[in-house]
Amino acid sequence: MSKAQVVDVVIVGAGMAGLAAALWGKRLGLECVVLEQSQQLGGQLHKIHNTIPDYPGLVCDGAGLVTQLESQLNALEIAPRCNAMVQRVDWENQVVVCDEVQFETQALVIATGLEQRRLRVPGSEKWEDAGVYLSYNGHKEEFAGRAACIVGGGDGAFENATMMADECPHITIVYRGTSPRARQSFQEQVDGLSNVEVLYESDVVKVNGEESVTGVEIQGPDGTRSLEVEAVLVKIGMEPRTRWMGENSPKLSKGYLTVDASQQTSLPWVWAVGDVCTPQDPSLSVAAGQACLAMRAIERRLSSV
Repeated sequence: MSKAQVVDVVIVGAGMAGLAAALWGKRLGLECVVLEQSQQLGGQLHKIHNTIPDYPGLVCDGAGLVTQLESQLNALEIAPRCNAMVQRVDWENQVVVCDEVQFETQALVIATGLEQRRLRVPGSEKWEDAGVYLSYNGHKEEFAGRAACIVGGGDGAFENATMMADECPHITIVYRGTSPRARQSFQEQVDGLSNVEVLYESDVVKVNGEESVTGVEIQGPDGTRSLEVEAVLVKIGMEPRTRWMGENSPKLSKGYLTVDASQQTSLPWVWAVGDVCTPQDPSLSVAAGQACLAMRAIERRLSSV
């Protein structure tokens, strides 16, 4: 039996948008609970390894910003709950169920951001993080000395090919389009690498292997063929993290939550902030501003009841 807890606002996600919403909630006197499914705060901030160039007054990388945010949260006695997976949302009765707790809330703020697209072909799930990877930097030793396949045609695919070229004897970039989306400088670097091959108008349709990854099946203009590789890097972009919401959730457009000028979704008690509702101009500045708009709208709504 779930324990019941009544709060003003439930915030799902503790990246930049969710934490900014929590800070505004504190300032506006709202009782908020922040739920984060991972073991740490910050979300995509942990993947920003260079100095953030465009946030006014801020000179640090993503990890540095997380440290500053954590200090600010601690000073204000805001304690987000990590490792807190939302099991279910009752969209009709305004209830969020998480880890045996049933939160009855006046407002829900969805700040779940983006996640890397998975390959989602036969064999890919079996070998995820054991031959099929979403990141090269975190698994360099797994690529060293091995023939590799990179799936994708954007900056991530081509830039990683340049980084991997000294470690991998041969790299095949597989891209479904007719020409790469990567910036010209990355394309030129790849063109200059003798051990990197690019296959256009092609898709990886299967990952092969019994005890480890041994290859991939590629479907292209000339049919399907096998390619012997020992590691696969997936760089096919990002997608909004909305699959968890289930049936009767707020309206989506291409997976993104749709919102009005105050960040309210199609359900009157649900708001969305950050990358999960911003397909065109995702940024830290936009996420922080949207959090302000949403929490002020919620405060006005609750104070008028």
